[in-house]
Amino acid sequence: MKTTEEISGWFNYPNAYKFLIDSVPDGGIFVECGSWLGKSSSFLCDHAKDRIKIFIVDTWTGSESELKTMHELALKKNIYEIFLHNMGNRKFTAIKKDSIDASRDFEDEECDVVYIDMEHTYEAVKKDIEYWLPKVKPNGIIAGHDYYDGFPGVVRAVDEKFHKSIVSIMDDITWVVHKKDIV
Repeated sequence: MKTTEEISGWFNYPNAYKFLIDSVPDGGIFVECGSWLGKSSSFLCDHAKDRIKIFIVDTWTGSESELKTMHELALKKNIYEIFLHNMGNRKFTAIKKDSIDASRDFEDEECDVVYIDMEHTYEAVKKDIEYWLPKVKPNGIIAGHDYYDGFPGVVRAVDEKFHKSIVSIMDDITWVVHKKDIV
């Protein structure tokens, strides 16, 4: 089992994750959509300990739009095996599906927090929000990564779905929406 710092990948939002983890009541559900090699997932599990149920959703085959860039490793290695090795004996449930299919595994209003960080195209993020928002409890949170100019599709999808006054930005990159604020 590797520490978060030892795992390759992207995780530049520890304050956002601490806030989101603390927002989940004991025994509640946190769904992380997008894990790659487990850097953010390891942090999530380590800080949540056994207090909440953690579901980690990914295909572990790389995002189609990023296979020739950031996810090129998926063309050469079994990402899921690397992920499992990195995660070790941490407590979580892996769901090896795309985001939309995985959302169907949950009842409406079952999840306390859903964090979206899979495919970064406008169309994909728009669909992720559409399918996951009903799964969030009325007092829950939907959030996601890469809300910045480098991923204009993420910004556009979030801005179109939610009024800017209810979107909080944490760690300069994570968007957060409290479902109770959606009119």
